[in-house]
Amino acid sequence: MCAYITFNPHEIDLTATWTMVVAFATIGLALIAWVQLSKMSKITRADFVHRFKRDFFNQDTRRLFDLFEDDQIVFIQEEGVNETDRVLFELDPSRTKHGVVRSVDHDKVTYSCSEIDDFLLGHFEDMGLFCRQGLMDIESIYEGFDYYIELVHDNEQIQEYIKWNRSAPGGEDIYDGFDYIYSEVKKYGETKRRKRRHIRGYDR
Repeated sequence: MCAYITFNPHEIDLTATWTMVVAFATIGLALIAWVQLSKMSKITRADFVHRFKRDFFNQDTRRLFDLFEDDQIVFIQEEGVNETDRVLFELDPSRTKHGVVRSVDHDKVTYSCSEIDDFLLGHFEDMGLFCRQGLMDIESIYEGFDYYIELVHDNEQIQEYIKWNRSAPGGEDIYDGFDYIYSEVKKYGETKRRKRRHIRGYDR
């Protein structure tokens, strides 16, 4: 004797079926939304980096980069009256590196610490903060600013200035964002170069 199994469509649990359909549809919509949000996030970050770069590269910062490239900026500490030190950055043309003479405005021979902060170090500090917050990714920072970050951070006069700031009570973390982004671009650059060497090794 053979047993026959009959299919009765009325026995299907329609509620469970529709629940599954709605669940799959919700997951699909969520995935689409996630992809769209990811694209929007990348566009927003790219626009943020573009605006940051536009504000960063102005006449003042470009002149300072020229001076730092030629090693013509000197950090000066002078003992002042009433136990108050006078600190500033001074242009010293005699320190011209490799015999290079830039066409610069020699009428301005000093920079206050506030100017160095506003034109350079404050921007680098912001980069460290924005990178940590995800507003700027390390790839964009490396491609757009790596040379300038390393140029300024490696400068002995800037390191003397940072050391002077951190010697004050409560100043131990001053410019820690600058240190952070410097470390990150160094690591990213080394990783990128290592990958390039690896690929070239296989190309041979």
